[in-house]
Amino acid sequence: MNASVPRLSASWCLAALALSGCGVVLGPQPSEPSNLVSPFSTTSSASPTSSPTPTRETSPRLPEAHRLRGTTVSVMGAPAALLVADGSIWAMSHRDTTLYRIEPRTRRVLAAIDTGVLGCGDLAAVSGAVYVTGCGTAPYLVRVDTDTNSVTATTSYAVGHGGVAQGVLWAPLESASLGLVPIDSVTLDHGRGIPLPENAMIAGVVHAGAFLWAGDENNRVVYQIDPVRRKVLAAIPLPSEIRRGYLIKHDGAPWVVDHEAEGALVRIDPEAGTAHLLETKLRLPSAYWGIAASSASRPGQLWARSGDNQVWLVDTRKDRVARIIEITPGGNGGDVQEHKGVLWVSAFGDDVIHRIPLPPG
Repeated sequence: MNASVPRLSASWCLAALALSGCGVVLGPQPSEPSNLVSPFSTTSSASPTSSPTPTRETSPRLPEAHRLRGTTVSVMGAPAALLVADGSIWAMSHRDTTLYRIEPRTRRVLAAIDTGVLGCGDLAAVSGAVYVTGCGTAPYLVRVDTDTNSVTATTSYAVGHGGVAQGVLWAPLESASLGLVPIDSVTLDHGRGIPLPENAMIAGVVHAGAFLWAGDENNRVVYQIDPVRRKVLAAIPLPSEIRRGYLIKHDGAPWVVDHEAEGALVRIDPEAGTAHLLETKLRLPSAYWGIAASSASRPGQLWARSGDNQVWLVDTRKDRVARIIEITPGGNGGDVQEHKGVLWVSAFGDDVIHRIPLPPG
């Protein structure tokens, strides 16, 4: 949960770019590629399990796991989703309604904000606000002003996990006819939607290339969407290894990270519209399901939880694990973020957040 990763801070709706209640930075109208599958098809013109774009240069042998000296921040309510925004670390409690704001250098809790909703979703940040998204069992969207550390707006219509794409927060609605909609950054009113299949459960929305991309957990596909024409261009099937994949943006492309079963990592080629399964697997499922992955400060490197006790640094270009960090105690898993050379890891079961300075290299 899900920055750094595409839980991204970005500029919001510009007045000059109107879109039925929300402005979207769209740029030139994209052309529709000729090799895309039918929007709601379950077959692809290219094998979704084909070899990944990067070429393996090393053996699949894992590096030795290391324990790095760090400190912890005590927070209650099972901290899960983490976010870096406005110079702070934000942590949402999963079994409580509290959003924590933490000063990264001193580890001091600057604010404990009652959002009024359970934290079953993710966090996103756009232009002076942090947004708490809901999930299928608790549909809502909450806006928290980062200047006042207070809730300024709440909705009760967003179902599933949306995301920020080009400075606009997109959220899936309860009605499939409304589908995926842009959200006004202040009022949380929504604009005209993009229809999706009735049983779609969106798990992440990002922007890559000229398109929006939305992961559908129920149908195990990634939708390629033209935001100008409000049209789904393709439904890209995911490899069978994917159980409950979450879509993030990493290294300029959409990626699906699955923390269940084999822990598959899949890159969606934003040009070809095809899925590429990495040989690297996260190996161990986690007691906490969320994003639990984010881009590192170095291009092509991704932090991801493997089980409840480890964080892996995956070199996604070379398809290998570059580093393994042992988290003790593991705390039943949680989210992970890197900020200014420090790794932040939430421990869902221990009510703490680990702060681990990273060695150079």
